[in-house]
Amino acid sequence: MNKSFWSTVSVILFIMGLAPAILADTIPDEWLVFAGSPREVYFQRVIRAAELRGDIAGVNHMKELAAAPPAIPPDLTSDMSRYYPDFAATYSELQTRVKEAITYKEHKAVDQWRVDEAEADLQLVAFELQKGQRASTSFMEKYLHDAAWALNHHIVVQLRIAKPAPPPPSPLPPTADITVTPSQILRGDCAMLTWQTTNATEALINNEAVSTSGSRKVCPEENTNYLLVANGPGGRADDQANLIVTLPPPHHFRIHFDFDEWAIRNDALDTMSKIATLMREYPEMQMTVEGHTDAKGTDDYNMSLGERRAKSVLDYFLAHYGLDPSRFSLISKGESEPLVSNVTIDGKDNPEGRAYNRRAEFIEKR
Repeated sequence: MNKSFWSTVSVILFIMGLAPAILADTIPDEWLVFAGSPREVYFQRVIRAAELRGDIAGVNHMKELAAAPPAIPPDLTSDMSRYYPDFAATYSELQTRVKEAITYKEHKAVDQWRVDEAEADLQLVAFELQKGQRASTSFMEKYLHDAAWALNHHIVVQLRIAKPAPPPPSPLPPTADITVTPSQILRGDCAMLTWQTTNATEALINNEAVSTSGSRKVCPEENTNYLLVANGPGGRADDQANLIVTLPPPHHFRIHFDFDEWAIRNDALDTMSKIATLMREYPEMQMTVEGHTDAKGTDDYNMSLGERRAKSVLDYFLAHYGLDPSRFSLISKGESEPLVSNVTIDGKDNPEGRAYNRRAEFIEKR
């Protein structure tokens, strides 16, 4: 190969070695932006500008920022704004827009390279403003213009590019209401329990899961308190209803006897059957049997006759129904508790009254 060939190669290599330096000094900043350079390139650009001015402190400061993660340019102090209020106002407006772009960097309207350029430009302007009267107005004007150029394209055509959606409203607290109608019943009867909740995802009555609203028939044997609890995203609510259960009056039956007799009469058999059926239905039921007489005869005789009548009743239940005798208590009242008078008003014998007093009373024990 001849010398001219090697000379040509040497010239080409020399030019290639100088190309980056030539481009850095001659290519407009806008060309670098549109080349899509990373964030470091924009900081190298402002670092280069500080070097050309001989601002060693500015160079070191911008190098530190370039090595750090993206940051919102600083807010201006009153001292920084004092000498150049117009520049400070422009800076604050652009800083607000960069702050939004950095905060909401995932928003589709954000072009990251524009944010990077504006960040670097504004960091340099902020450093310049802190110099006070020594700051360069032409320097600040250029880099404020460059930051505005980047931002005014389409990063934040409207300043509020990505305001976060307002938080959802706090969930409403649940409510709970429960009633029982009627509020008092006799044992064996029923009442209607009704409940309603709002803003609830779960409802419980006495720790049993139920629908959030509804009703049901309740037939408790004793006083019962119904506690409704409603749970939902907004918290917990409860309400309660109390049902009072009272005992019905004790069962009370009566049969009658012939004069001076203790045999069970035919007209008493239906009543005896009812008593036996009831006691079979309620095995825990116990009965007191009272034997009564009219006023004929002595007190002692009538007490004995009353006992025989009560014992006759028990024997009948044992013979015909097989009821447990321990469920009965036998008492003789003799002639001491007449239902009606044994004599008339004028003191004469009252056969009808005496017939009504010859009886056995069956009283449920409580």
